[in-house]
Amino acid sequence: MNQKNTAKKLRHVPERIGIYRIMHPSLGRYYQQVALRRNGELFDKRFFEDDCGGEAQALRLAQAWRDRIIATHPAMTLANFCTIVRKNNTSGVPGVNREIKRHRNHGGAVVERIYWVAHVPMPGIGSRRHSFSVKVFGEDEAKRLAITARITGLKGLEGAIFRSEMQPQPISTAETMLMLEKELSRPLERRAERAQFQSLKAENHQARRQQAQAKLQKLREVQVASQCTPTNRTGEPYIERSSSSNGTTGNWRVSIERQGKKYRKIFSDSVYGSTATALIAAKTWRDEVFQRIPVSNKATVAVRVNSTNTSGFTGVHLVKSGPDKTPISWVAMRPKSKGQPIQYKRFSIAKYGAVEAFALAVQARLAFVAELGNTAHFQHQAARQVANIISRRNHAIKDTERCDSKKMN
Repeated sequence: MNQKNTAKKLRHVPERIGIYRIMHPSLGRYYQQVALRRNGELFDKRFFEDDCGGEAQALRLAQAWRDRIIATHPAMTLANFCTIVRKNNTSGVPGVNREIKRHRNHGGAVVERIYWVAHVPMPGIGSRRHSFSVKVFGEDEAKRLAITARITGLKGLEGAIFRSEMQPQPISTAETMLMLEKELSRPLERRAERAQFQSLKAENHQARRQQAQAKLQKLREVQVASQCTPTNRTGEPYIERSSSSNGTTGNWRVSIERQGKKYRKIFSDSVYGSTATALIAAKTWRDEVFQRIPVSNKATVAVRVNSTNTSGFTGVHLVKSGPDKTPISWVAMRPKSKGQPIQYKRFSIAKYGAVEAFALAVQARLAFVAELGNTAHFQHQAARQVANIISRRNHAIKDTERCDSKKMN
């Protein structure tokens, strides 16, 4: 007997009904497959042998699962099976059909006889036919009688199981059923552990996110506070106070440096009449210098080449590795900005070659610089404070002019 016939025979032994031993095509692992159909519903489950402790143990678990299914989902009765309407049915009633029989009479002529036939299954012996002639009863009456015979015959099938010889019977012990419950709970436990892990992971992620937000908020508060902190003893950016030995007179000294050039001027109390008037004149001159000679933008500063640069291009440097300091990549760095992380782009020399890697790094640096636009570069906090003072004053002037214009209209 070949392997195919042996496998087919094993399917129908009581302990193997609905259970098949199959090798997974990609995993190369054997498993016991339960495939059981109950009243049109398919129940399917796999028990891998190496997960269950071997072939015999996997078979026992598969049998226990099958026994639990047949206990909660009874097999289809023969009466219910006989109520299923097939696609080729022409009468509208399962088991009732119209038949035409032809035979030759003694004269040799072909004679047709039409019947309505009811088929009533008989468990163990096949089925019984009840025929009703159209010639004797008429078309409608013969059909009605066949339908009645079919219904009457099915009433005697209550309790009969469809293909009872092919239906599995429970064979599992209480101990095996407990083993099944334990095996089925394992995936649920793993799922619960996975859900707990995901929940903990989400909590940690949320905590890290809150910490990052708190750190960013603190950094912003520090920046705001630093903008309000005086940069010198007078509290006025770029303006210092000097007094005489007796403290009765003095002057205000403005000192500003722009693009390598220094702008200085002294405003004496005696010249302007009072300390307050001299201070107003000093602040006015300071603001005029700022507006006439604006600060450099970040893009301009970012392309300046300092004395320590070795690549010839600001923000681009060579990375070396190993004891022999072998060049491995050219790196482009995004210009530093407060509150933002430093970002790099690396270009491997092994991949692009030394010349091409350097060219790509230069292009990346230029792209970084282009993102800065015309953003002002405040090298010192004092410059930022003066810029804010001028900006607030200009807004106040515009608001005043707008109000005056509305009053005139």
